[in-house]
Amino acid sequence: MRSSIKLLMGAVASFLVILVTRYMAYINLTFPFLDVVAVIAVAIIPGVVGGTFMISAVAAALGSTLAVLYWLTMLYTPITGEIAMISSSLSLEPTIGYIIFISAAFVISGLIGHAINIYTSKPIEEEKPEAPKPEEKAEEVPQVSQEKIEEPTKIEATVPSESTATELEIPEIEEEIYTICKYCSEPVPEGAVYCPHCGKKVK
Repeated sequence: MRSSIKLLMGAVASFLVILVTRYMAYINLTFPFLDVVAVIAVAIIPGVVGGTFMISAVAAALGSTLAVLYWLTMLYTPITGEIAMISSSLSLEPTIGYIIFISAAFVISGLIGHAINIYTSKPIEEEKPEAPKPEEKAEEVPQVSQEKIEEPTKIEATVPSESTATELEIPEIEEEIYTICKYCSEPVPEGAVYCPHCGKKVK
């Protein structure tokens, strides 16, 4: 995923988190630790989406700043709850305390993105067998193969002699004389006593 898309997604998520929680306070639809949940969400969501320190921190800062500006100009409601209590104990105006807590969430979001980047980009080291040195490879060559390389094999062409040529000739087939059986009119070898077809004695 491109860095610009990650930045936009993180900024939009931060903007919506702050705006929705502030709008819930505006319509008196609150629950305990609402603002604390908003700050934690601003720290986590851009960090997970961004994947790096810079993208996560900038996305959280951009989205949250735009949401706070929108809230201060359009839907201003006084900060109540836990952040207001912490701000008053630090002698801060609740809105300023809320912005300070949101600003701290930028850094936490960047650290989360940095941690995710380190974890996902960590190369998996595989154990590879050590390659033998060139000298060892040369020593492993057997002497027999070296002798074969040094002395080329001689191929002698064999020419068939006249005696083998005559031996390979096809023998002549002797002609056999047949006679006709007087009983079944089938051919019968001349020297046969019985007809091979009808079995009757012909001599």
